[in-house]
Amino acid sequence: MAAGPAYVVDCHRNHGGPYSGATALLRAIVPGAYAAAPDLTLKHALTLLSIAPELAELLPVGDLLSRELSLSREGNSRLYTARLAHGVADFLVAALVRNACSRAALWFENVDGADPLDRELIAVLLVRADPRSLRIVVSTPTEDIDEPLLSALRSHASVRLAVPLHSGTVDEADRRVRALSSPRRRALALRYVESDCTSEDPCVRRAYDLSDAELRGELHGLRLARLISRGAAPSSSLALGAIPFHSERAATPVVEPLVHAAALCMRMGYYEASLDLSQRATRLIGGDAGHQAFGQLGRNIVFSLLMLGRYEDVEAYAREIESVTDEPALRSHCAYAMAILNARFRPAERRDYGAASAWIEKAIAFAEALPDSEARVARIVFLKNPLALVEMRTGHDEEALRLLSDGLRLLAREAPSRVETESITLLRNRARIHAAMGRTQRALDDITTLLHLEPTNSEAHLDRGMLFQGLGRMQEALEDYDAAVAWSPPYAEAYFNRALALRALGRGDEALLDLTHVLALAPRHTAALINRAGLFYERRDYAAAREDVERVLTHEPLQAKAWCLAGLLEMAARRWPDARKAFDRALACDGAELTALINRATLLLREGDVAGALRDLDAAIERHADATALYNRARILQAQGKAAEGP
Repeated sequence: MAAGPAYVVDCHRNHGGPYSGATALLRAIVPGAYAAAPDLTLKHALTLLSIAPELAELLPVGDLLSRELSLSREGNSRLYTARLAHGVADFLVAALVRNACSRAALWFENVDGADPLDRELIAVLLVRADPRSLRIVVSTPTEDIDEPLLSALRSHASVRLAVPLHSGTVDEADRRVRALSSPRRRALALRYVESDCTSEDPCVRRAYDLSDAELRGELHGLRLARLISRGAAPSSSLALGAIPFHSERAATPVVEPLVHAAALCMRMGYYEASLDLSQRATRLIGGDAGHQAFGQLGRNIVFSLLMLGRYEDVEAYAREIESVTDEPALRSHCAYAMAILNARFRPAERRDYGAASAWIEKAIAFAEALPDSEARVARIVFLKNPLALVEMRTGHDEEALRLLSDGLRLLAREAPSRVETESITLLRNRARIHAAMGRTQRALDDITTLLHLEPTNSEAHLDRGMLFQGLGRMQEALEDYDAAVAWSPPYAEAYFNRALALRALGRGDEALLDLTHVLALAPRHTAALINRAGLFYERRDYAAAREDVERVLTHEPLQAKAWCLAGLLEMAARRWPDARKAFDRALACDGAELTALINRATLLLREGDVAGALRDLDAAIERHADATALYNRARILQAQGKAAEGP
C-alpha cells in the first residue's frame, strides 16, 4: 500500500491545554476533509467544534448546534471525554481511510507532556484504527505513561528506540552556553520560551536554566504579549495553554488568564485541566481567601476532585475551606460536594444518607445567606436535587417528587429567567422517579417538557426513547434514538438502543451496523455481542455468530443467553449432544431462560423423553405464555392422545 498523508502534531499541554494535539490535528485535517466530503465532516461537527472551537470559522454552525455548543458540560461524567475521543476516531477513520490505496499516518509528539485528555484520545485511536490503513506513532522520551494509554500501547503498538534529535549531555550544553556572550545566551533562552518551554534542544534549555529570574520573567512577558496580539479567541486552545502558562511566569504574573482557562475547562468537563489551572491560580494569589477569584477557584477544585473520584481529597479540601473562610457561596459548594459524595458517589455499602441530608441542609443555609437574586434562588432550587435523591434512595418517592415539583414552581415564580436552564435536571430526575413508579405517561410528559426547553439533550432523547420502546411504540422510540445519536459524540447506549428498535422494526441491516459500532465503542458490551450473534444466526452466518458467542463466554462464562445461542448453533450443525450440553449450561446459569427451555424440550423429545420435554415446556409457559412453547406442547399432547386411541 502506498504512503498517504502524514500529520505530525505536538501534544504538549503548554501549547494548547487539554487538547493541544487533538486541536492541532483537526486544524490540519478538517479543511481538506470538508472540501472533499462536506456531509461526512458536518456529521461530526459537534465533536470537532467541541474540541477545536476555532473550526467555527470554517464549518457552518446552525442555531441548534450553536445552542448545544454553548451548554455547560460541568457535572458530566468523566466518561464524556471518552465520547469526544471516539467521535474524533469515527471522523478520522472515515476521513483518512477513504482512499483504500494509501496509508495515512498520525505522529503524536511530546506525549509525555500531554494532558490526560490528549493521551485518552491517542489510546482510543490506537485501539480503533486499523494499522493497515492508518498508522499511529506515539513519540515520547520516557516510558512513564499512565492509563489508559499505557494499556493501549502494550496491546496495539511496538516499541522502537530512536536517537534524540538533539544529542549531547547536559554538561556539554552547559559548557557551550557558558561560553556564549550574554546577547547570544539571551537569544537561546528566548527560543526556549517561544517554544512554550517544550524544546528538546539541550543548549536552548540550558540557556533558559542559566538565566536569572528577572530575565525569565521578561521573556515570558514578551511571549505573552505576542500571543495576546494575535487576538486569540477566549475559547481558543491558546487561551487554555500558552497564554495562562506565560501569564503565570511573566515578570508581573497575571492571574486572570488562569482563572478564565480554569472556568472554561470546568464548563467543558475537562476536570484534570480545571483542577491543575485552579490550583496554580490559587498559588499565584498566595492562597488569599479574600481574593475575588478565590471562591471560583475553590469551587472548581472541589468539584473537579469530586468528578475525578478523588473522594478523600474532597473531604480534606472541604475541611480546609471550613478553616479558612466563611464565604457562603464556597462553603455551600463544599457542603454540596460532601452531600453528593455521601448520597451517590461512594460505593453503595459506604453511602450515608443521614450525613448527606445534614450536608445538604448546611449547603442550603449557606446559599440562603447569599444576596437576594435569581442566582440565589437557582442555587437553592438546585440543592433540591440531592435532597430528592436521598428521599428516593431511602424509599420516599412521593417526598422526592414533592421536592422536585416545589423547586420547579419556585423557579417559575422567583427566577423566571433561569427556568430554561435550571429546570432541566429537575425535570429529568422527576421523570426518572415517575418511570420507576410505573407512571410512564407522567415521565413522558416531563421529558417532553424538558426537550421543548433543550431540544438537543441527547440523554433526554435516550430516556424518552426507552419509555416509548417499553410501550411498544417503536417508530417513536427510533426517532428519539436518532436524535440521541445526532446530538452527542458517540456513546454505546444510544447506538445499542437504536439497534434494538431497528431490529424490532425489521431493519436488520441497520441494526447490525449499530451493534458493530457499539462494539467499536465498548468491545466487551455483552448485550451487543449477544444481539449481534442473534442477528448473525438469523442470517445463517453461523461462523460470525459463534465468534461473538465465544467472545462473551470468554469473559462471562455464566452468561445464560450466550450458552443458549451456543446451543442453537450446535443444533444448526446437527451436533445434538453438544446442543443439549449448551442448553443445560444455560439453564444452570438461569433456570428461567425461555429459549433454552423450549429448545431443550425439542432435543428431549428427539431423544424420546416425552415427559422431560413436557416438563421444560410447562416451565416455559409458567414463566411466559410463549406461542412456540404452547404450540409445541399442544403437538406433543395431541400426539399422545392419538397414540392412546390406537390404530
